[in-house]
Amino acid sequence: MSKTLLIMRHGKSSWDEPDQADFDRPLNRRGERDAPRMAAWLNQNDSVPGIILTSNANRALSTAKTIQSLSRFEGELFEYKQLYLGEPADYLRLLARLDDQVETAMVVGHNHGLEHLVERVTGQWATMPTAAIAKIDLKIERWLTVESVTDGKLLDVWRPKEIDDEFNAS
Repeated sequence: MSKTLLIMRHGKSSWDEPDQADFDRPLNRRGERDAPRMAAWLNQNDSVPGIILTSNANRALSTAKTIQSLSRFEGELFEYKQLYLGEPADYLRLLARLDDQVETAMVVGHNHGLEHLVERVTGQWATMPTAAIAKIDLKIERWLTVESVTDGKLLDVWRPKEIDDEFNAS
Protein backbone atom coordinates (compact mmCIF):
# COMPACT_ATOMS: atom_id res chain seq x y z
CA MET A 1 0.00 0.00 0.00
CA SER A 2 1.16 3.51 -0.66
CA LYS A 3 0.16 7.16 -0.62
CA THR A 4 0.66 9.76 -3.34
CA LEU A 5 2.09 13.20 -2.67
CA LEU A 6 1.68 16.03 -5.16
CA ILE A 7 4.01 18.96 -4.57
CA MET A 8 3.05 22.14 -6.42
CA ARG A 9 4.85 25.44 -6.60
CA HIS A 10 2.58 28.48 -6.81
CA GLY A 11 1.94 30.12 -10.18
CA LYS A 12 4.09 32.98 -11.45
CA SER A 13 3.60 36.08 -9.32
CA SER A 14 3.25 39.71 -10.28
CA TRP A 15 5.91 42.34 -9.60
CA ASP A 16 3.78 45.20 -10.96
CA GLU A 17 3.81 46.88 -7.56
CA PRO A 18 7.45 46.82 -6.37
CA ASP A 19 6.55 48.13 -2.91
CA GLN A 20 3.97 45.40 -2.31
CA ALA A 21 4.82 42.93 0.45
CA ASP A 22 6.08 39.59 -0.88
CA PHE A 23 3.32 37.75 1.01
CA ASP A 24 0.62 39.79 -0.77
CA ARG A 25 1.85 39.47 -4.35
CA PRO A 26 -0.89 38.13 -6.69
CA LEU A 27 -0.50 35.89 -9.70
CA ASN A 28 0.51 37.58 -12.92
CA ARG A 29 -1.05 36.80 -16.30
CA ARG A 30 1.16 33.73 -16.80
CA GLY A 31 0.30 32.45 -13.32
CA GLU A 32 -3.39 32.93 -14.05
CA ARG A 33 -2.94 30.96 -17.29
CA ASP A 34 -0.77 28.14 -15.90
CA ALA A 35 -2.82 27.21 -12.81
CA PRO A 36 -5.93 26.22 -14.82
CA ARG A 37 -3.76 24.26 -17.26
CA MET A 38 -2.26 22.34 -14.35
CA ALA A 39 -5.76 21.63 -12.96
CA ALA A 40 -6.74 20.21 -16.35
CA TRP A 41 -3.52 18.19 -16.43
CA LEU A 42 -4.33 16.68 -13.02
CA ASN A 43 -7.76 15.67 -14.33
CA GLN A 44 -6.32 14.13 -17.50
CA ASN A 45 -3.73 12.16 -15.55
CA ASP A 46 -6.06 10.87 -12.81
CA SER A 47 -4.01 12.72 -10.22
CA VAL A 48 -6.61 14.85 -8.47
CA PRO A 49 -5.77 15.12 -4.76
CA GLY A 50 -8.10 14.25 -1.91
CA ILE A 51 -6.84 17.17 0.18
CA ILE A 52 -4.84 20.35 -0.44
CA LEU A 53 -2.54 21.97 2.12
CA THR A 54 -1.40 25.41 0.99
CA SER A 55 0.61 28.39 2.08
CA ASN A 56 -1.68 31.29 2.92
CA ALA A 57 0.38 33.73 0.83
CA ASN A 58 -1.75 35.30 -1.90
CA ARG A 59 -0.05 33.66 -4.91
CA ALA A 60 -0.03 30.17 -3.37
CA LEU A 61 -3.60 30.40 -2.11
CA SER A 62 -4.81 31.64 -5.52
CA THR A 63 -3.03 28.72 -7.20
CA ALA A 64 -4.53 26.20 -4.75
CA LYS A 65 -8.03 27.65 -5.15
CA THR A 66 -7.73 27.35 -8.92
CA ILE A 67 -6.85 23.66 -8.54
CA GLN A 68 -9.77 23.32 -6.12
CA SER A 69 -12.28 24.89 -8.49
CA LEU A 70 -11.10 23.64 -11.90
CA SER A 71 -10.05 20.06 -11.20
CA ARG A 72 -12.33 17.25 -10.06
CA PHE A 73 -11.18 17.99 -6.50
CA GLU A 74 -13.85 17.16 -3.92
CA GLY A 75 -11.85 17.33 -0.69
CA GLU A 76 -10.93 20.11 1.68
CA LEU A 77 -8.40 22.90 1.26
CA PHE A 78 -6.44 24.08 4.31
CA GLU A 79 -4.32 27.25 4.56
CA TYR A 80 -1.19 27.34 6.74
CA LYS A 81 1.00 30.33 7.53
CA GLN A 82 3.95 28.03 8.29
CA LEU A 83 4.04 26.96 4.63
CA TYR A 84 4.87 30.51 3.55
CA LEU A 85 8.56 30.02 2.76
CA GLY A 86 8.34 26.75 4.71
CA GLU A 87 11.07 24.16 5.01
CA PRO A 88 10.53 20.45 4.23
CA ALA A 89 9.97 19.70 7.92
CA ASP A 90 7.04 22.16 7.99
CA TYR A 91 5.30 20.32 5.15
CA LEU A 92 6.04 16.89 6.59
CA ARG A 93 4.70 17.81 10.04
CA LEU A 94 1.37 18.84 8.49
CA LEU A 95 1.21 15.79 6.21
CA ALA A 96 1.85 13.51 9.21
CA ARG A 97 -1.45 14.75 10.72
CA LEU A 98 -3.59 13.69 7.74
CA ASP A 99 -6.32 11.11 8.00
CA ASP A 100 -5.20 7.81 6.50
CA GLN A 101 -8.33 7.73 4.33
CA VAL A 102 -6.60 10.36 2.17
CA GLU A 103 -4.78 8.53 -0.61
CA THR A 104 -3.44 11.55 -2.51
CA ALA A 105 -2.42 14.81 -0.83
CA MET A 106 -1.24 18.00 -2.47
CA VAL A 107 0.89 20.73 -0.94
CA VAL A 108 1.13 24.14 -2.59
CA GLY A 109 3.93 26.44 -1.58
CA HIS A 110 7.18 28.15 -2.42
CA ASN A 111 10.71 27.44 -3.45
CA HIS A 112 13.32 26.56 -2.37
CA GLY A 113 11.48 24.60 0.27
CA LEU A 114 9.56 22.56 -2.30
CA GLU A 115 12.62 21.45 -4.26
CA HIS A 116 14.21 20.44 -0.97
CA LEU A 117 11.03 18.58 0.02
CA VAL A 118 11.17 16.54 -3.20
CA GLU A 119 14.80 15.76 -2.52
CA ARG A 120 14.11 14.95 1.15
CA VAL A 121 11.45 12.31 0.41
CA THR A 122 12.92 10.85 -2.81
CA GLY A 123 16.67 11.45 -2.72
CA GLN A 124 16.32 13.07 -6.17
CA TRP A 125 16.56 16.72 -7.14
CA ALA A 126 13.77 18.16 -9.28
CA THR A 127 13.67 21.67 -10.68
CA MET A 128 10.33 23.23 -9.78
CA PRO A 129 9.56 26.34 -11.83
CA THR A 130 6.35 28.20 -11.04
CA ALA A 131 3.19 26.06 -11.28
CA ALA A 132 5.18 22.81 -11.59
CA ILE A 133 3.85 19.69 -9.91
CA ALA A 134 5.95 16.76 -8.70
CA LYS A 135 4.15 13.43 -8.26
CA ILE A 136 5.67 11.12 -5.66
CA ASP A 137 4.78 7.60 -4.61
CA LEU A 138 5.33 7.06 -0.88
CA LYS A 139 5.55 3.47 0.32
CA ILE A 140 3.59 4.19 3.48
CA GLU A 141 0.24 3.03 4.80
CA ARG A 142 -0.15 5.83 7.34
CA TRP A 143 0.57 9.52 6.89
CA LEU A 144 1.92 9.54 10.45
CA THR A 145 5.09 7.89 9.13
CA VAL A 146 5.74 10.37 6.28
CA GLU A 147 8.42 12.27 8.24
CA SER A 148 10.72 9.23 8.07
CA VAL A 149 10.35 8.65 4.31
CA THR A 150 13.55 9.03 2.30
CA ASP A 151 12.86 6.46 -0.41
CA GLY A 152 9.77 7.86 -2.09
CA LYS A 153 9.67 7.38 -5.84
CA LEU A 154 9.54 10.50 -8.00
CA LEU A 155 7.03 9.43 -10.64
CA ASP A 156 6.99 12.61 -12.69
CA VAL A 157 7.40 16.36 -12.67
CA TRP A 158 4.88 18.29 -14.74
CA ARG A 159 6.06 21.75 -15.76
CA PRO A 160 3.73 24.20 -17.53
CA LYS A 161 6.14 24.85 -20.41
CA GLU A 162 6.48 21.12 -21.10
CA ILE A 163 2.72 20.69 -20.88
CA ASP A 164 2.29 23.62 -23.28
CA ASP A 165 4.63 21.86 -25.71
CA GLU A 166 2.69 18.61 -25.34
CA PHE A 167 -0.69 20.33 -25.80
CA ASN A 168 0.67 22.12 -28.87
CA ALA A 169 1.97 18.86 -30.35
CA SER A 170 -1.43 17.18 -29.99
